[in-house]
Amino acid sequence: GVILQAEWEEVASRADLLKQENSSLKEELKQLQEKCDNLTSENTSLHEKLKALDSEKPNGNL
Repeated sequence: GVILQAEWEEVASRADLLKQENSSLKEELKQLQEKCDNLTSENTSLHEKLKALDSEKPNGNL
């Protein structure tokens, strides 16, 4: 009847909203993963530079 139709429309509408939210969250996750990858690369590079600088240092602790 009418109630079932209204409930169905409400469920269908909620499903559409959830699909949109899911797409949005997937896109945000993708962007954050890219940022994380970039920061990981930058961190590795900085560690390598730090090691290089450390190895150039004289061994005396004066």
